[in-house]
Amino acid sequence: MKMLVILKTCSKTAIRLAGAGLKKHSIKMFCYGDGVAVTKNGQEPMRNFVNTGREIEGLINNGLDVVVCGSCARARGIKENELVLGARIGKTGKDLPELISWADRVIMVK
Repeated sequence: MKMLVILKTCSKTAIRLAGAGLKKHSIKMFCYGDGVAVTKNGQEPMRNFVNTGREIEGLINNGLDVVVCGSCARARGIKENELVLGARIGKTGKDLPELISWADRVIMVK
């Protein structure tokens, strides 16, 4: 099954959901709004916080395709060269409809 996870907020639950799905399914993730923060490289979380960038990068290495809304990233001061390796900047109006068409199931986490 092909699943798309649309991430609007920084959610370790959504990241773990995508990771679990990768074991049997083809998963893609579209990050927008505050969800773009999960793809920031060089995070230095305080104690008891998850380094979502490191987790996302590990999932990318296992086959997760991650597209980040470029406008949302710019609005939050995140440049393309600050994304974890393998995440890419996309456009909501172009990439999101293509991803939705590709997917058999869409999960939205907000």
